[in-house]
Amino acid sequence: MTGGALIEVNRDGSGDFTSVQAAINSVAKSNATPTVIRIAPGTYAEKLVVDRPHVTLCGQTGRVEATVLTYGDNANTSNGAGGTLGTSGSFSVNISASDVSAENITFANSTGPGVQAVALLVTGSRVQFRHCRALGYQDTLYVKGGTQYFRDCYVEGSVDFIFGGATAVFEDCTMHNAAGGSAITAPSTDESTPFGIVFLGGQATAAGSVKSGSVALGRNWRPYGATTYLGTELGAHIAPVGWVRMGDNTLATARFAEHMTTGPGAKPSQRAPESSQLSAAEAAGYTVENMLAPWKPTFAD
Repeated sequence: MTGGALIEVNRDGSGDFTSVQAAINSVAKSNATPTVIRIAPGTYAEKLVVDRPHVTLCGQTGRVEATVLTYGDNANTSNGAGGTLGTSGSFSVNISASDVSAENITFANSTGPGVQAVALLVTGSRVQFRHCRALGYQDTLYVKGGTQYFRDCYVEGSVDFIFGGATAVFEDCTMHNAAGGSAITAPSTDESTPFGIVFLGGQATAAGSVKSGSVALGRNWRPYGATTYLGTELGAHIAPVGWVRMGDNTLATARFAEHMTTGPGAKPSQRAPESSQLSAAEAAGYTVENMLAPWKPTFAD
């Protein structure tokens, strides 16, 4: 980015700030100037809220593992007022502003398995990620609302580890089951929203400990939840039925689909009958330009 502002964060004191949140807070809430916040390698244990628009968080090119933004809250953590944080409050990083970008950053939640613990919560529109990682177990990546684009990213978890109501497009990403779980996705897409969680290419992989045929592609957190996989390579851990319902929701209202998936987990003839295998004509509508219009993510170029 040229013509914008640059803010340097380094824990050793050699930058403008030692804290990522302090750097974010130095930007005006009404900011309209492209602003790069360059975060030096290191682990930053901060519960972050990114509420300033037109900001890019970036680590070092080719070193996504080196810059880690992490925290250890989970859904059962006390909120200090007699209650608990709940899933939405468990985030390590919350991107609530629109027009935010991130690249070469690892977002993590250090809680461990067994409880909902969000590494990255996004509600902003036109938020894009490239060469980023999101690490956790249950509920790793909460694409709660808005519109997001992920390119060449890696998301790791166990249960419902990509979930929410956003239109979120994942291009050439890896979705990795670090442990066994019910499903990769749990969309809560509104009935009026045409596209939910969509994977273009990429791969679904799993640790060796995850049993074959044990993980669904998705389960509908809300009745009309929408998830689609197009040309994605599916590992042997994917269940032949592909799609399961959550709670009292019926698969009859869910919008679950695939097109030309490959790999040992691609078994179109055995999928839940309520799901669909898209025709080439139907699949042609699932372009980045069409799904995220009128926004054109620069990371998609």
